[in-house]
Amino acid sequence: MQIEIDDLTRPQVHALLEEHLANMHELSPPEQVFALDLSKLRVSEITFWTVWDQGALMGCGALKELSPTHGEIKSMRTPSAARGRGAGRALLEHIIATARQRGYTRLSLETGSHPAFEPAHNLYRSKGFKVCGAFGSYPENPFSVFMDLELSVTPPVTRRFLAGWADMDWNSHMANTAYLNKAVDARVLALADKGFPTDEFLRLRLGVVVMKDEIEYKREIKWMEEFDINFSLAGLAPDGSRFKVRNEVFRATGELAACITTTGGFLDLDARKLVAPPPAVLAAYRSLPRTEDYGDLPSSVKARND
Repeated sequence: MQIEIDDLTRPQVHALLEEHLANMHELSPPEQVFALDLSKLRVSEITFWTVWDQGALMGCGALKELSPTHGEIKSMRTPSAARGRGAGRALLEHIIATARQRGYTRLSLETGSHPAFEPAHNLYRSKGFKVCGAFGSYPENPFSVFMDLELSVTPPVTRRFLAGWADMDWNSHMANTAYLNKAVDARVLALADKGFPTDEFLRLRLGVVVMKDEIEYKREIKWMEEFDINFSLAGLAPDGSRFKVRNEVFRATGELAACITTTGGFLDLDARKLVAPPPAVLAAYRSLPRTEDYGDLPSSVKARND
């Protein structure tokens, strides 16, 4: 897929925007429709993009500058026939990256409250957006959902996976153990990116042990379905000997499929006892993005010696 800045002159783009406006009026009262028409998109404070795949229009979206530190997402739309192919997610990621490059610290959006908007809500949540109050000139109203993303906060590290045959259970969806195994893979890959691949842990004679896993299931993941897993720090002991990490599992559509919270620690592979990690490993964990409910944890070393 190719994402490009659009000059709003092509008939395909006009048709998609007309479809978007018509659909918004079907789902909300006229006075509560805030979607922009062509004339309102052709202003200097708005950048408009389209997504193309082999000449076919796959979607559109825009970024409006509200202030030097605050941007707003507008006109996100995927044609009905092209949904489920990742164009909306790719464009949203592009807009978020652009907002960061511009130095925005906050990115906001307004969308509808009708159940038909739930897939969009799921997509935004999967990228860290949270429900907030009305912003700018928007009035509070029951037909709108307002969301924002604090760009000053480090986003969770996210990896994409594929549910294979070996991951399935008797019920033809991904097994409990597969969720846990994929979450471990996501963590290992994230730590490798920070300079600590498995070979380095072995060189340090340091292992990672799990004390507790908690899984909350929301949606099924089926065979050959792609899904994303993010990785955030939910707690850490001052000496790093005990940690709590969180993995959220999202379907490719953006729906939350599962939330995994794992408490663990570090094992000296020679002495076979819990230890505090070396300073560099501790620094890598401290640099991870943190969950909203992050909290300090007691030391595993102290707990063992008491």
